[in-house]
Amino acid sequence: MTSLRQSMPQVTAFIDELRHVFGREHIDAQILAGINGKPVFHAVENGHEVGTPLEPRERVSGKDLVLESIRRNK
Repeated sequence: MTSLRQSMPQVTAFIDELRHVFGREHIDAQILAGINGKPVFHAVENGHEVGTPLEPRERVSGKDLVLESIRRNK
């Protein structure tokens, strides 16, 4: 059995950053809630899925999370 860290490297890297910023306890609680059926955490990568999907009206794409920087002195 392959670990989720190996199967979902982009997701786990993102989760690691969230843990660094918001604290492991808070992020792990949200992940566990998603695993237990609450629609607060859901991730899909390389055919693996973890958590509970959000309602369609609440879904956010990774593209929606990317902040664009403004270049100065163009």
